[in-house]
Amino acid sequence: MQQITDELLEKQTCWSESQLVGLVHDYYRKMFKENTYESVLSAIRDAAEGRWLDLSCYQPFNKDYLKLPLFIPWTPPENLASVPDDVAFLQDKLHLSKPRDIYERYSDKSFMSSLSFTERKAFMILFHYYVLIFLLKRR
Repeated sequence: MQQITDELLEKQTCWSESQLVGLVHDYYRKMFKENTYESVLSAIRDAAEGRWLDLSCYQPFNKDYLKLPLFIPWTPPENLASVPDDVAFLQDKLHLSKPRDIYERYSDKSFMSSLSFTERKAFMILFHYYVLIFLLKRR
């Protein structure tokens, strides 16, 4: 692909914006002409000989899990330790003491858009403390 890129770009020293569309089309046409996807066929041959690792890079052989994020509004019981210090710090900083308040703020588009970039990052860190990712195997 780098060779195709070099060949196309070396045709001229300067390209106008209107010429770039044609250049991109030429690039993809040449790339697909050269790439016959032999690497997949090679990986299938290797797997037939007992070497499965290379084949695991390709669909449907790779780990293809559905990810289901769930917000869990968990509050630790009094007899357990409280939330980690960094979570408590963010809750104090953002004035959100309860997980349900965090979720409500997350659902409120006007609140989210009112935050600065740094505040939004801090809020999302806090939000994701309460998110569990469940992996579901596709059938």
